[in-house]
Amino acid sequence: PNGAALTLSGTSMAAPHIAGVAALLRDLYPSDSVDDIKARIVTRSYRNVSQFPGGSGLRISPSRIGNGR
Repeated sequence: PNGAALTLSGTSMAAPHIAGVAALLRDLYPSDSVDDIKARIVTRSYRNVSQFPGGSGLRISPSRIGNGR
């Protein structure tokens, strides 16, 4: 129905975002190894991420939303 929430998740949604993050981190830290870049991504997740924009909805932990650990 119109106006219904749509959830798009999984690897196909995450891969382009993480690739972009990795490219930005490579630009910021050009001497970092691939493992360093990966560590920066995996260990920098925010805790209690909101389910919806604006901070509304349930709070979801990084492990629940898939922070790579």
